[in-house]
Amino acid sequence: MRIIALRGEGNCGKTTTLNLVYDDLIAKGATVFIAKKQVGGDKRDFETVLIYHGKKIAFFTMGDYSIYLIEAIIKYEALKVDILICASNIKFVKPIKKIVTYNHNLVIKSIASPKTKTANSIENNKDATTIVGLI
Repeated sequence: MRIIALRGEGNCGKTTTLNLVYDDLIAKGATVFIAKKQVGGDKRDFETVLIYHGKKIAFFTMGDYSIYLIEAIIKYEALKVDILICASNIKFVKPIKKIVTYNHNLVIKSIASPKTKTANSIENNKDATTIVGLI
């Protein structure tokens, strides 16, 4: 399994960006292998598995909770997905120690300056494009 981790501080747009990646893959013909379901208390956080270009791609966006991210890594390795795309808060040490034991790509979340709705959207889309390019 390869891990693509979007790393950043809490509330910086990681989940929003990974929702954009999901939407882009669906628009490009990905099919749902395991249905998208909400995880945690934020209605935007989700997990799912897609099939895209013959690869099983899992998503886990609840990266602001260390233990749940570690559990997701173990879960998706057991499910033999090809790629896990996840959010990962930079303040946690244990998840990154786990992530780097796999073939991995770390994408640092771009932050708009100044933080306006339009500028945030531009940065989120830029990061989503980067992640899709790594698949």
